[in-house]
Amino acid sequence: MPIVDGELTGEGAVDAFDVPDVALGIYIENCIRKNVTQYGDCNWLMDVSTGKSMKYSQLLTGMKAVASALRKRGLATGDNLVAISGNHIELPLLSMAVWRAGGTQSCLSVNLPQDVMEWRIREMDSKFVVTDYARAGRIVDVVQRLDFVREIFLIGDQPVAGCTLLAELLDDPGDECPENLNSVDVNSTAWLAYTSGTTGAAKCIVLSHRSIVGWFMRYNPSGNLSGTKFLFVNNMNNTGGLSTAVGSSLCHFDLYCMSDFSEEKLLAAIDRVKPRGVSLFPSHIAWLCKYPELGRFDLSSVFSLSVVGSLMNPIYERQIFQRMPHLLFLNNVYGMSETGLICQNRPPNPADYAGLDRDQVIAKSIANHVFGSVGFINPMCKLKVIDNDTGVKLGANQVGEICVKSPFMLTEYLNRPEETANFLRNGWAHTGDKGYYDDKERVFVIGRYKELIKYRNINILPTNVEKHMMTHPAIEDVAVVGSPHEEDGERPLAFVVLSENSKVTAEELISYTNGKVMEEEKLRGGIRFIEKIPRNDSGKIIRPALMKISC
Repeated sequence: MPIVDGELTGEGAVDAFDVPDVALGIYIENCIRKNVTQYGDCNWLMDVSTGKSMKYSQLLTGMKAVASALRKRGLATGDNLVAISGNHIELPLLSMAVWRAGGTQSCLSVNLPQDVMEWRIREMDSKFVVTDYARAGRIVDVVQRLDFVREIFLIGDQPVAGCTLLAELLDDPGDECPENLNSVDVNSTAWLAYTSGTTGAAKCIVLSHRSIVGWFMRYNPSGNLSGTKFLFVNNMNNTGGLSTAVGSSLCHFDLYCMSDFSEEKLLAAIDRVKPRGVSLFPSHIAWLCKYPELGRFDLSSVFSLSVVGSLMNPIYERQIFQRMPHLLFLNNVYGMSETGLICQNRPPNPADYAGLDRDQVIAKSIANHVFGSVGFINPMCKLKVIDNDTGVKLGANQVGEICVKSPFMLTEYLNRPEETANFLRNGWAHTGDKGYYDDKERVFVIGRYKELIKYRNINILPTNVEKHMMTHPAIEDVAVVGSPHEEDGERPLAFVVLSENSKVTAEELISYTNGKVMEEEKLRGGIRFIEKIPRNDSGKIIRPALMKISC
């Protein structure tokens, strides 16, 4: 992976990447069928919360049945089905079935206000909606105002007026599942996904069959990993969670999810399932490090943790190795819904740890881990760092805006040509992320340009203040934003969620924080106590919501 002309270049060439001319649904079905033939049938996905599970053979049958049932109900090539549901095992099956039927898939957050849901369903022109019992009443209310939606499908066995139980689709004999999808244009839309909206209005991302097939081509089983137990808490109603579920399925992993999540239930799930790998958000890492009764649970099976969604507090990035007794690998990955996975760390060889005691394992794991890094550029990807003001390409260890190029990038933002042109310039995606790479080709992401607080023309990273504040035992969660000020431009203001039974004052927390941060980072905007920090499904702080409060 050489640095060529100031660009990190992954193995292979972006422009020469060979993606087969096949529809996404056919590609997924062929991969899963091949894996079952080669490695045998086994558990595909279990919901630890309910005990409900399916094998890979049942997944294949279910895909065919649902694809056939959708075709019988009028789903045409390119028609959209939107899912608004919790983390049920039926959710990824439905997504794969829609693709197998030649349709397009999308998901919406279950926490969206009804008017936003309605607006997005209109924008996508969704013909079918899938939901679960907990959300069915709200969804029925929304769909009553949308005469183009043909049917609502309901996950579960409790009937709701206005909905069709998904079980009816799964009982279909599969006789109208298309034999092939040769008529599907591989450059046409397969997946619609909304941006997180953490720095502004959410945009609808258009992803083609070709892009997603290329995305998933990197997921392949190997003799020593096929059947690996993997537990993920990522919400499958967003791009990251669903791609984790589908990609891991293509690796023939033994998968586990949770439809009823809490941090303590996560620990119980790890104790019960004994997964080798777990995927979490940074907020979960912080909770694990602070939880006083971690020793009640057997976490010894966990070899690796994958962290997605946002930046990790460096304090907990170190502590987690000491809190998880057999953790060898902490993989903080980097990517976007618009570009796919761009960077990740390289796993260690477990054989290198043979014969070491617990203290030696911790020491070696910490020594091998590069703190703050999201790892190395992935194959078929390129990355450069530019000056945010001039656009000039920067070199190693110079901080600027991260720009990436991959064969897996979005086609466009739906109905937003100006935003598309601003994001994609000469084939490069301008991420808006602030970061750099070092002379060993390791990539570091340190913040978002739109989140910067401008105090007297000095740029302040909110995350830098937050990481110091999170070391105070009375703080459960925190978010820092810029509070408008006539003379200074903006002043750092912290929204704080206190730990249970904490009695600390705002003045005490301001004094504590100001003693740790740089002069310009001091909390001149003060502190406001809040019951909950607004976060999206990926755990990212929704700063615009807080900035409205701060004005």
